[in-house]
Amino acid sequence: MEYIAISVNWERPTMTDLDKFLQAMEQRQQQKIFVHCAKNMRFSAFVYLYRRLLLNCDPAQAIADLHKIWQPNETWQKFFDTKLS
Repeated sequence: MEYIAISVNWERPTMTDLDKFLQAMEQRQQQKIFVHCAKNMRFSAFVYLYRRLLLNCDPAQAIADLHKIWQPNETWQKFFDTKLS
């Protein structure tokens, strides 16, 4: 198993953080991937964006799946809005 650490500040996620995640996911498209973070919030948010931006997942389905895990706070909603606009 390969381990990739992407440190993300909870209060200040950055586009660089997301870009590192998206790049790691794209490079491993043909592999099974286990994505993990301590509370399963930061990276579930990044998986949501990955599904929306690169997999062209239905927005309603992607957000419904994210909401099964957590409801993004204001910081993360702004982050989504910035990246998806």
